Amino acid sequence: DYTTVPAAKADLTVAVSATGTLQPLTQVDISSELSGIIRSVSAEENQQVKKGDVLATLDTVKLEVQIERAEASAKAAAANVEDATVTLAENEKALVRAAELTRRGMATDQSLEAATATRDRSKAALDSAQANLAIAQADLKAQQTDLAKSTIYAPIDGIVLTRSVDPGQTVASSLQAPVLFIIAADLRNMELVAAVDEADIGAVKSGQHARFTVDAFPERPFDAEIRDISYASVTTDGVVTYNARLEVDNNELLLRPGMTATVSVVTKQAKGVLTVPATAFRYRPAQQAARGWSLSDLFTGRMGRPGGNRQRQAATVPTDGSRILYVLENGRPHPVNVKIGSTDGELTEIISGLDEGAQIITASQQRS
Repeated sequence: DYTTVPAAKADLTVAVSATGTLQPLTQVDISSELSGIIRSVSAEENQQVKKGDVLATLDTVKLEVQIERAEASAKAAAANVEDATVTLAENEKALVRAAELTRRGMATDQSLEAATATRDRSKAALDSAQANLAIAQADLKAQQTDLAKSTIYAPIDGIVLTRSVDPGQTVASSLQAPVLFIIAADLRNMELVAAVDEADIGAVKSGQHARFTVDAFPERPFDAEIRDISYASVTTDGVVTYNARLEVDNNELLLRPGMTATVSVVTKQAKGVLTVPATAFRYRPAQQAARGWSLSDLFTGRMGRPGGNRQRQAATVPTDGSRILYVLENGRPHPVNVKIGSTDGELTEIISGLDEGAQIITASQQRS
């Protein structure tokens, strides 16, 4: 006796499953460019902010003193430049007089040389004074820039996701400065980054529709669309995946950054195609079973690498060559070569080699 199922037409949806994480399209980590003590904090978590809004300020007492000193140094340097300019002008006039007196024979050449040396020293003194003035002005500008950095502003419009600073806290600027605020742009449009298994990546394309669920709303599916797929691989515990980025509409603001999503990407939809149970390809008559593995075993996952089935709800079965099914005719199994298409894991599409209504053997029943 045999268990049979008729070959029948059905709608087939092929999908690839993956897991991923929701995140804002734009997220900015904000640190302090200046070391100091936090004087005030003006933003709280979940607060909407506009670009340019004050988030926090640092204590500026020391900075203000340093600016006063820098301003005084700049004024002194400017006075030195003015003095050196006047001295140079006087020495140039003295040189002109010495040259005239020497020409008339009323002064020696040594007097002219001395006047020339004095003029040259005056020019060098002016150059030095001007350089010192430039240094003082640069120092003043740096102090004023630091004063501006003592106020931390929002760089974008958005919502404050985290606030990790309080008044009185000391912050240090460095290459790895601590993040004080995290601001996300409009959360009504989010991004889902899903890890797609290497065995499934060939079926995933930009523009494909996807649906996903999150633990917070397990009974509600959300829609998404694949925007792009990374060419860079990610290897975790020997499993190779590729990140697919999906656009998510979050107008209801139900989804939050960091949520884990279970994603199903529709890679193919077929309407009214001839199908048979996928388990039918595992059936072999008792005579073949006694001899060992059959050719169809190579394609049913009983031998070889499991590929993307770790994360796959549906996959495309290889179509190289033909596959063997057993049809019940006159009470006996007869092998039939068929060409197959896609499978959703339960049903497999038959492209050719089989008629609708044929009784497909899926198992044999032992007589008691």
